[in-house]
Amino acid sequence: MPNPAQPSQSPSRPQASRLVGVLIAAVAALPSAALAQSNPLNPLRVDAPPDLPPPPFFDRYVLESPWLVGVVLVALAVVAAYGARGKKWSLPVAGGLAALGAAVIAAGMLVTTPREQVQADARELVAAVAAADAGRTGALLHPDVRMVYFLSGPDGIGRDEILNLVRNELGGRYRVSEAIVREVQVQLLSPASARAQLRVTVTSASGIPNLSFWRIDWRLEGGQWRAVGIQPLAIAGVPDAGQAR
Repeated sequence: MPNPAQPSQSPSRPQASRLVGVLIAAVAALPSAALAQSNPLNPLRVDAPPDLPPPPFFDRYVLESPWLVGVVLVALAVVAAYGARGKKWSLPVAGGLAALGAAVIAAGMLVTTPREQVQADARELVAAVAAADAGRTGALLHPDVRMVYFLSGPDGIGRDEILNLVRNELGGRYRVSEAIVREVQVQLLSPASARAQLRVTVTSASGIPNLSFWRIDWRLEGGQWRAVGIQPLAIAGVPDAGQAR
């Protein structure tokens, strides 16, 4: 398949710098050292995209973050036990509330929801790219993954191009000293598909930070989530970063 995303054989230095941004975009969340250097006066200024829709209440506050509900139930148990002493119903009610609170906390600690798994995989993908580890990166990319960005055509670039850039660029000239995933939002689109939105700060080897936002679409196959679509939403210093040319 033709690859409209590839630059000419003799790219200019600005094009080479943007190519590094493509590399990081393709593996989900890291603007390059060159992109960071392109906006040294205010490398963290970028407009945040709209948040993804929040998860259902039960998933969020029972299965993923159970402590609030669990503590409230235990507190109600204490109130029932001591605030209604002498009444026949106080101890059974208190015991039931305490048991329910403990069950909620246990469920949240033992169950990994699809949203939590995608969040973990997105963070792992960023870490793998930052380390220029093509093996770990490839394990999280679907064979049909496409990345559309500001230098690509409508079809973007595919898995092989992404992995080659990880090996040759991040493993060579454009090393990342630190990459921090500030936030990962996840929306389940179906039982086997999800969308993640990441806010990431990457620091180049020269010590310049850069903030960016990325969208990654995930597909569940064979019990494993893999990235199938990647697009930058905003990169500091790069106008229309996610728009194909």
